[in-house]
This record gives sequence, structure tokens and C-alpha cells, in this order.
Amino acid sequence: MPDIVLHQNELESVTWDELDVDPYPTYRTLREQAPVAYLPGAESWVVSTWDDCASIDANPAIEHRDPITDEFFGTPNVMSMSGDEHRRMRVGIDATLRPRALRSRIEASRPVLIEYIEKIRPLGRADLVTELFERISVRIVGDYIGLADIDDETLLSWYYALMNEPDDATVVTLDQMQSHLREKIARLRNEPDDSVISHMLHDGLDVGQPPRDFDDIMPTVRVILLGGFLEPSNSISNTFFALFSERQQLAELVANPAELSGPALEEGLRWMSPIGATQRTVRDDIEVHGVVIPAGAVLQISVASANHDESRYEHPEKFDLHRPPSPHAAFGHGAHHCAGHAIARWIGTAVIEEVVTRLPGLRPAPDTQAAPHGWLSRGVKSLPAVWDA
Repeated sequence: MPDIVLHQNELESVTWDELDVDPYPTYRTLREQAPVAYLPGAESWVVSTWDDCASIDANPAIEHRDPITDEFFGTPNVMSMSGDEHRRMRVGIDATLRPRALRSRIEASRPVLIEYIEKIRPLGRADLVTELFERISVRIVGDYIGLADIDDETLLSWYYALMNEPDDATVVTLDQMQSHLREKIARLRNEPDDSVISHMLHDGLDVGQPPRDFDDIMPTVRVILLGGFLEPSNSISNTFFALFSERQQLAELVANPAELSGPALEEGLRWMSPIGATQRTVRDDIEVHGVVIPAGAVLQISVASANHDESRYEHPEKFDLHRPPSPHAAFGHGAHHCAGHAIARWIGTAVIEEVVTRLPGLRPAPDTQAAPHGWLSRGVKSLPAVWDA
């Protein structure tokens, strides 16, 4: 456990670089010593226990608005909306992404992911993240969003531009993305289809109200692009990262992929959550564990810490394929529960099942070492592997 200095519930000694390398020891100390603590470097408060994280959305003094998120994605975006405005926007997003809507068409995507696996199968070696998981994620999610006309390389460039620190190259890429989506949205306002973007334009409106326009939905489209591309890829990558260290569990999965791929993904989501924290704004002073969080403060809801809460999970630091089923917080809580959880789960489960079936003898590449990174979002960005071609 790290040497953490807490002064009046203020975290003083841990650097952001240390949190990026591994935030979980810090989370454990916070759960034990200061379930509510101030993080000076992030100018925000963090809530770290399962019960506190789960209750935040029910607190009327908490707003979903987050100035950092608003600045990055623009406004209005679905993450910052609340009440009727949020409900109306979610009607369009959920129209094609909720489990019932997905069930009728998602299996048609399985041949797509199989094609990507078969492309690398004869090679016997690949970086599973960059050559497989990210490509599958952007392709299938991109098709559902309404980007079937965009090639893989362009979708990947959009994803990396949204995910990385802005520079001249990413600004150019994002401008190109905006231009393409402006044209697409203009067409879909008059010629709707069954894509997520189209439903966002036309659903959740009063009778007689015209379709939404580019400025109404583009910030939310940016949220969906980044989250939709990141969560499936990171959840699969993090799961295989764990399995490569738990060779007996990997062998059990290989022996029974149809039954164990789903549990493997769910445990991977709990063990290393792709989105480590979500942000809220405190509208009025609130008191949690005797600590007053002032109005206007930014609050980090650490779902990654909640998923390692010892009061809920036995040996939470261990990846356990046979852990008794218990809901986790990887997709958030309440009204802002991730709209894409069902498609992320389907992609993750199907990819794990097909990979261990079609890449026999799958194992980490020798003389390589993968490592996760990040705390607000966390994932393995490179996972070199070999198999018996």
C-alpha cells in the first residue's frame, strides 16, 4: 500500500503519474481512511466506496453537469443533461441500443468479428489490441451508430483523436469528422434510417416538433463515439490481460468458451473497469461521512474503486472467473447508466468466445510485457500474443 498522506481529507502525497500506473492501492487506502477525499491536482473530490458511489445519483444536490466534460465534448451532451432533457435524448439513443432492440439484429455482426479474427489467424502473432480488438470495436459500433460508410482506418483515426491530447494533427482529424457528420446529419433529418444518429434526430420529441439539428446532437455523438469505441475494446483487452496471468483460468475458458466467455468479460469489467470514474457537480453543500463537500465542487465517482470494495467482493484484487455473480458498477448507476452496455457486453462476450476458439494455444508473446494505464479511463493499449497458426 502506498505512503499516502491525508490532511483533513485532502490527498497530498500521491502523484497523478502514480495513479495512472496503478490507482487501486490508493483507492484501497481511501476506502479505509477517507471514503470522501479532496484531490488537489484534479481540483475535485473523490468518492470511493460502493455504497457512496451507488447513492450519488439519487442525491438531489448532485448535478450531472461537469465543466471538464462539457468543455471537451461541447454542450448540450447527454452526460451533462438531467431530468426531462436527458430522458428525451435517451429515447433516441436507447431505441437501437437497449437489449431488446439489439437482440433482433446483433448476431448478424458475428460474421464481421470472425472475419477480423480469421485475417490474423494465419500469422500466429499479433498485437491483439491494435490489430484486432480496436478494429472490431470501431467497426461494429460504428455500423450501429450510422457510420457504415466510413472505413476502419478513418474510424480509428477519429477514435485516437478523441482519446488523445489535442495537437495540430488531432484538430485536423476532428474537423474532418465534424464535416462528415454535419453532412450526414443534414441528410438524416430528411431521410431517416435505423441508425443511432437518426433516432437521436427524430425520437423523444413532441408531436409536430421538427427533428433535432447538428448542434443539438453533435456533442452527444462525440460522447457516443469515444465511449462506444473505447469500452468494448478496453473491456476485452483488460480481460485477456488478466487471463494471460491466470493460465489455469484461461485453460478453463478455452475448454468451455460458450459458457465461460460471458463470466470472463463481466469479471474483467469489474476487475479493471474501462471507465474508472465519472464526474458530477455539487449544486448545494452536501455532507458525506461527516465531510462537507461545498456547492460548485466537482465530484469524481470512482466506479473502479467501488468495484474493488472489500465489503462487497471477497479478494477483489484477484481476477476470478468463477466469482459468484454480483452486479458491478463498470457501466455506472441510475439514469446515466451507460446506454451502450448491452452492445459492449455482446461484442466482448462474442470476441472472447471466438478468439479462444479460433486462435489455438493463445498465449502472451515471449519477451514482451503488457501494462494497463490510466485512472479516469484504464486499459491495456498493447497486448502482443502468439498462437499455434
